[in-house]
Amino acid sequence: MENKQKLTEIARSFGQKLFLEPYKPIDFFCSQKMEVPIEVAEETSRQLFQFCKHQVEYDIAQYIKEKEREQFIEIDEAYKNQPEITSKFKNKKEQDEFDKKEWLAHNAQDAKSGD
Repeated sequence: MENKQKLTEIARSFGQKLFLEPYKPIDFFCSQKMEVPIEVAEETSRQLFQFCKHQVEYDIAQYIKEKEREQFIEIDEAYKNQPEITSKFKNKKEQDEFDKKEWLAHNAQDAKSGD
């Protein structure tokens, strides 16, 4: 004698919009379905939903990383194309000494004017 289980089809999905620019949403969506015995339908439904949600969140994270990488490359390229700035100082120590003297002079003037 055959033991036929009653099967049901479970379909779950998850979607999310991402707004990186005004009026230009990016849609992320995942949908899954599975045929399962009716006794495990509820648990399978939760698992499919969690799977879809995880996939969408992962895809959004990857998309954002890629966009950030592209922006970094654009900024890096723009920086490389800037004219070179020359300094009147020979090294960082000389620059630091000048900055310290400037700071002390500025604060000494503030102290005198506060008296």
